[in-house]
Amino acid sequence: MSKILHLEPTGGIAGDMFVACIINAHPNLEDELLSVMNDFLPNYIQCSFISDTNGGISGQRFIVKIDDKKEAQNQHPIHFTDICNMINKGVNSKSVAKISTNIFHHLASAESQVHSIPIQDVHFHEIADWDSIADIVASALLIDKLSHDSKWSCSPLPLGNGKIKTTHGLLPIPAPATAILLKGMTVYDDQIKGERVTPTGAAILREIKPINSLPIEKLKINNIGYGLGSNVLEGIPNILRFIQYDSHANSAKIDKVIYYIFNIDDQTPEELAVSLDVIRAVEGVLDVIQSIAYGKKGRVLFIIEVMASSNSRDKVLESIFSQTSTIGVREEIIDRKILPRKYHEIEMQGKKVLAKTVNRPKGQLSTKVESDHLVADSLLERRKTQYLAQEIISKRSENNDS
Repeated sequence: MSKILHLEPTGGIAGDMFVACIINAHPNLEDELLSVMNDFLPNYIQCSFISDTNGGISGQRFIVKIDDKKEAQNQHPIHFTDICNMINKGVNSKSVAKISTNIFHHLASAESQVHSIPIQDVHFHEIADWDSIADIVASALLIDKLSHDSKWSCSPLPLGNGKIKTTHGLLPIPAPATAILLKGMTVYDDQIKGERVTPTGAAILREIKPINSLPIEKLKINNIGYGLGSNVLEGIPNILRFIQYDSHANSAKIDKVIYYIFNIDDQTPEELAVSLDVIRAVEGVLDVIQSIAYGKKGRVLFIIEVMASSNSRDKVLESIFSQTSTIGVREEIIDRKILPRKYHEIEMQGKKVLAKTVNRPKGQLSTKVESDHLVADSLLERRKTQYLAQEIISKRSENNDS
């Protein structure tokens, strides 16, 4: 069973709204998050969650309470590199620290483009406030907790309109850095004034890389949570809704691949074998097949078929043209349906082998040991290993289900 983690930004998205909607859906994570945050933050800052309503919708708010007098007596970093150093030293989990600094890197990259300065010279203003730092670290912890065996999706984002007051004066909404972070994401204008996507919210989206819509497959709604924004919007509740969907693991995934086909009639079999091995090793290549046919003038030729991921087109074409004598390639983008699969390391008879399990329709599970791990075995030994691997994985699956 895999998960779809879906965001519906009715009111928009900000760091505190992101944290609040997930905790509203997963209250079991609240104590752990507050413990991590209170260990990381100075003792004059406390984090908490409160129940509230916005526009008639009940949900939660993420509150960062700061003792202003004590904060005035202490300096905190505002430069990108200093904030990253503080997070790396203060957050015990390496994965959470990595996600946190990634989010700050997205922000710093956008700011560097806006101001035409190197990333290491970026210094934050509002984003360096403790409540923004807390929002980002808390968001990173939840992303780390939920993203395993899951993918994120997000409905179209409201742009907002008007102007916002910043240290650089009044700026149009979305703010320049926010607009850069939203590149490639689906947005719309509902004509409601105010900032709807904050820089922190946009940087979080940049980190989780959500798809623009839910996949077309049967989904089961599991958890639902609402994060409340601090502003009151005209005509709509200022909420961010989080819905966790469960999708059945045996649903075939559809992706796009590029299919290349070309003929070779002027390379020796020895030369071509070396060339095809090089093409197989190119990142993104999924399969290479060759077959023999007769071409013009009765000449024997090789028909070569290469299947590759859609984002590796340039590298694959370059390899084909540099490694073979062909002067033309036929190319087609096709849909590929693939069943979910997992890899398991199994120890059998004193040696470790890698097995691949595939979830087939109606709950059927098939297992096959990778052939490279069996190359030195006899035929009978290979068949025995395949059978034993199937038995081991089946028992593991039964234990996990129970």
